[in-house]
This record gives sequence, C-alpha cells and structure tokens, in this order.
Amino acid sequence: MEKIILVYLFLVSPMVGAYSLDTGKIKGYIPYVRSGVEYLFIQLDHTRADRLDCNVTNRYVITSKSANYRATLSAVMAAFHAQTPVKVQPLGRCDDFGNSESMAYLCVGDIPC
Repeated sequence: MEKIILVYLFLVSPMVGAYSLDTGKIKGYIPYVRSGVEYLFIQLDHTRADRLDCNVTNRYVITSKSANYRATLSAVMAAFHAQTPVKVQPLGRCDDFGNSESMAYLCVGDIPC
C-alpha cells in the first residue's frame, strides 16, 4: 500500500505545481449534489488570463471524493462571508465537472500555500 501511495504522490505532485495559484476574493459558491457526489463550485472576483478552454464558467470545483472536501467547504464559506482573499491551486483540467476547472485545495488568509 505504501508503494502505491508513493507512486501516486510522485505522479500527482508535479502536476499540481505546474499550474500557478489563482488569488482573489470569492464572488460566490454553489454546493451541488449529483448521483450522490457533492460538488462545491467557487468563482473568484476576476477572470484568469490563462483560464482553460474547458472552464467556460470561470469557476473552480472540488468534489466529496477529495479527502479535503469538507475542510474546503468550511474554508470557502468563512472566506466568502468575511470577504477574505483565498489562493486556489488549480489542477489544470476539467474532469470533475466538464465546464469548471478542478482544484486541489485553497488557502485562506496571509499564509504561504
């Protein structure tokens, strides 16, 4: 099992770092459920110049399949209501929901991400 986790981290880590953080205030968020999977969509207060073509909604998404989903949901709600800037780490693909870019995580506040 440890070997599988190490291989996964080896393969995924470079992909996450390849896409730069997107920083801004959360303009809005949408909690959504489809086929038993929870989705959390967020939109920042600007449009990235290097947005993916598949991201036609200018939103990021994370699903309940991610281990950090619940923590991300709490952080998004707090940051939205406090209007605190966040840093989103995009994954560079739209595979969680076809019209929104998948995100790995987000950071709230003045902290290195």
